[in-house]
Amino acid sequence: MRREMSLLAVILLGIITSEIEAQSVVSNELTMEIAEKKGIENNPDLQYLLKNISANKAVQLQSGLI
Repeated sequence: MRREMSLLAVILLGIITSEIEAQSVVSNELTMEIAEKKGIENNPDLQYLLKNISANKAVQLQSGLI
C-alpha cells in the first residue's frame, strides 16, 4: 500500500508540474487543486490506483469490525 501511495505521489507531482507549465503559457490562473483534479481526471492509471487504495482501506475497515 505504501508503494502505491508513493507511486501515486510521484505521478501526481509529474502531472501537476506538466499541467502548470502548460497552463502558464495560456494563463496564470491555474491552482494546485485544478491541476490535481485535471491530472486525475485525465489519467486512467491514477483513477485505478485511487480506487484500489479506497478498496484496500474498506477491506481494512471491514476486517477491524469482526
